[in-house]
Amino acid sequence: MANPALTVAEVAGWTSQGCFLDNLAPYQLLPTTNYTSDALTPSDCGNFCTGYKYFGLEDSKSAIVVPL
Repeated sequence: MANPALTVAEVAGWTSQGCFLDNLAPYQLLPTTNYTSDALTPSDCGNFCTGYKYFGLEDSKSAIVVPL
């Protein structure tokens, strides 16, 4: 069975680096700051992460900030 096509949302003020698969659950690759909401949108995630260099949206409900 083929994986479904991924769609990357455009978020104002951010440049997409694409989608990445982290299959090492439950471990995260870098120290992070998180925000979780069942109604989280990519734009909400980008707003939460303002001031950081990178962010990601995980499981459609967690904003992951990478403090680099």
